[in-house]
Amino acid sequence: MKKIFLLLIIPSGIFAQGFTSAPVDTTTGKINFTEVVKEDSLNQEQLYSNAKEWFAKTFNSANDVLQMDDKSSGKLIGKGLSMITIPMGITNVPEKMWFTVIIEVKNGRYRYSFTDITFESPEDQTHRKEPAENIITDKAIQEGKTKLRTKYRDEALRVFNQFIASLKKAMNKKSEGW
Repeated sequence: MKKIFLLLIIPSGIFAQGFTSAPVDTTTGKINFTEVVKEDSLNQEQLYSNAKEWFAKTFNSANDVLQMDDKSSGKLIGKGLSMITIPMGITNVPEKMWFTVIIEVKNGRYRYSFTDITFESPEDQTHRKEPAENIITDKAIQEGKTKLRTKYRDEALRVFNQFIASLKKAMNKKSEGW
């Protein structure tokens, strides 16, 4: 069984740019941070290589995270885990945030998708995973526990905006050719 490795995110400015709410796919009802990004000067092979390098540098072991790695179709799928902290009163509560990341590349463009997001409290004896749709969507926040759910949403947005910024930076890199 493949191991999932942690990626610890160092806190930084929240929402410097990027998503400001949890985007919900109208077809699936799932949260899906997704975008098609043009990189006209890069071909599929270069983009694929950049995506593989991003996985390797972002996660402790890209080989353990990657569930699908298909160079010919230009598709990478990984299962990620990030530890987040939720401020509660005078303490911070650690939570595990699981997710799937999909990167698809074609000549001159790529698409990323961060979806299937769940939260798991390490202190929870059942280790039950709660779908993010039940916690951080605008609808879920309006339905109850507003302050707590807002904290989860803000932390998730901070983390995914950091992932996306690092991915975009890695993907527009041209081969050094030394």
